Amino acid sequence: MEYIFRNVITQEVAYNSLLFDRRRELHGYIGMAIEETYSNRLEEFYEVIAHHYSKSDQHGRTLKYLKLSGEKALRNSSAWEAFEYYKRALEVLERHLEGAEQKKNKLEILHAMMSPIILLNFPDESLGLLEEGATISRELDDQKSLIRFYGNIGFFHTVKGRHQEGIRFSGKAFDEAVAINDLTAMAQTAPDLCVSNLATGQFKTVIEITSCMVHAIHKAEKEQDNFGGPAIVYPTFYALSGFSMAHLGRFEEGLSNCLYGLEEAKASDNLFTISLSRNYTGMAYLLRGAWKEARDYFRRCLEGLAQVEFVQIKAFVKAVSGVTEAYIGDPIRGRALAEEGLNAYQEAGISGQVSTLQCYVGMCCYASGDFEDANLFMKKALASAMENGEAYLKGVALIWDGRIMGQLPDNAPLKTVQRIEEGIDVLAELDTKPDLSIGHFFLGELYTRRNQKKEAKTHLKTAGTSFKEMNMDYWLEETEKIMNQ
Repeated sequence: MEYIFRNVITQEVAYNSLLFDRRRELHGYIGMAIEETYSNRLEEFYEVIAHHYSKSDQHGRTLKYLKLSGEKALRNSSAWEAFEYYKRALEVLERHLEGAEQKKNKLEILHAMMSPIILLNFPDESLGLLEEGATISRELDDQKSLIRFYGNIGFFHTVKGRHQEGIRFSGKAFDEAVAINDLTAMAQTAPDLCVSNLATGQFKTVIEITSCMVHAIHKAEKEQDNFGGPAIVYPTFYALSGFSMAHLGRFEEGLSNCLYGLEEAKASDNLFTISLSRNYTGMAYLLRGAWKEARDYFRRCLEGLAQVEFVQIKAFVKAVSGVTEAYIGDPIRGRALAEEGLNAYQEAGISGQVSTLQCYVGMCCYASGDFEDANLFMKKALASAMENGEAYLKGVALIWDGRIMGQLPDNAPLKTVQRIEEGIDVLAELDTKPDLSIGHFFLGELYTRRNQKKEAKTHLKTAGTSFKEMNMDYWLEETEKIMNQ
């Protein structure tokens, strides 16, 4: 070598170049050797094989094993790991493939990335990836693919608190899926549209969508299909339907749907689906004021979520479980849980429905007798709900804010009443009977405290009648306590 390369730098560059080429060759041989040696248990070595091929010239095999590693990570509930493997696969495509073949492969990977993207609450580059998927879908004239990307762009906007944008994208996606009568496309976009409508209090719309979907999926005998998403959608639709019915006061039918959805979820053995179903079932019980039943479902939900990377639902369930603890009799622990959930939710950069968690903290503060902090958190909830266009949460925050204001030493009597009445008007428009009835109870409670017996009796009677019809026993007992004073 010293006679051929007189220049030391040239010699070193040549040497390193030859060494690098040799290393790439050896990495390729190692990858092939593992494939041959462990062909009967290859899944155990996907990540190792991907590593060796990524350092070789075997780009096709690199791509194959990066995708397999991503799929394996997702099956093992390791969303971040899956996301990173898919990102590396995209990098391989960018460097080594061009034209139509690159676009086709890239579209396949972008589809695979949707589940980890959702589970991770849309990391920073998510919108760019989803928009790239939509662009490639249009270029390849792939309508089904475009529908799915539009649906997930809608869900992205909902998570970020832009619910009308969420409904616009998800609604367009779902309508186009219905128009081409494609069940997979419908099943992929309907959950996103449901979440957007839940956030704005359109519970009747959610019931219509979920009813349509459970019928279509049952007819196709695909009750245990996830249609490419993180959850088995059939039981999820049942739970969503039941939860929405509970908001309208249809508790018997709603809980029946929630419990059926939960049984179907258990049959799927999909932890994420089971956790979602438990959450919605717990929420239905919470709306009824059945604190102990709700707490049990939330506890089991959190146990299942310990193995799933999904900050949004973990934080939400932790916060709402705080409300159950507070109203069972431990408001200090309840507040701690609710604040822990709220902090995790905000740290994850989630804006959509943060008002819900702020409400939960405010409710826990009220239960503990800390009316100053309760007032602070409820006003934050009201501001968030108004900023994000969350009509239902606006109504809930208003009636609770009025109740809390009534406990403060410097409250303005007229403003306090107006606050609750404004919330009642919002909730009446949405036909959310349980919370509407609670608003009337709050007014009756307030008038009783002010010794305005006639007004108190009117609102307490309205609330009590509704609570009795809906079997909202906790709230009925609270109403009767005041009426019997």
